[in-house]
Amino acid sequence: MNVSKRSTVPRGRKVLTVFLAILVVLLAAAAVLTRMLFSDPNAGKGFDKVTPTDTLIKKILQSASSGKECSFSVEEMNGCLSYLFQQPEAQGNGSNLEIYGAAVSEVSGSSADLYLPVRYRGKNFGVVLNLTPSLNSREDLLVFRVNSVRVGRLPVPLRWALSYARNHLPRGFSVEGNEITCQNPSIKTSYLSISASVKLSEFKLENSFLKTKTKADLQVAIP
Repeated sequence: MNVSKRSTVPRGRKVLTVFLAILVVLLAAAAVLTRMLFSDPNAGKGFDKVTPTDTLIKKILQSASSGKECSFSVEEMNGCLSYLFQQPEAQGNGSNLEIYGAAVSEVSGSSADLYLPVRYRGKNFGVVLNLTPSLNSREDLLVFRVNSVRVGRLPVPLRWALSYARNHLPRGFSVEGNEITCQNPSIKTSYLSISASVKLSEFKLENSFLKTKTKADLQVAIP
């Protein structure tokens, strides 16, 4: 007759072994997450050193007279982003967060990855927002739907990221749900009794290009 032998390993030692195994797994996971967090795949690609230019803005304004659609490449978008980022209105109000620039790092269909090199509490991070831009003509808003957010190579919860971003956006921008919005910009001028305004009537990404249209409104004051 076979008699089963009970384990002679003390219960306390078993618990310690399990605890140490779990600790090793947690430390390994923490190391991987930390590496993903601080690993910036866009670092060194020159996105933080794009030459600023307002050429895109000038082309949009020039198209107002013809009403034709304009198409802009990633390079033209980044030159404009660099120009806009230098304006005082582009600076956020967060004391612990410094954003060094903004550039489109990749475009796919109607969405784009917006790369933001940031410094937070002495540490450098690369933040990427996947955005789908559009124009809400009814409320006269530019809308940027946020599809995902990554810090380094680490995806972060969208709700948490936008909640934090709410207090660090440039002036004039706001967060509603998973969308970042701002007023549709317009340029107004007047001469004698005639006033005119130019604003966007189309704003979208299509086939990896930014497509825009403008419309001009004329008003004549009758004495």
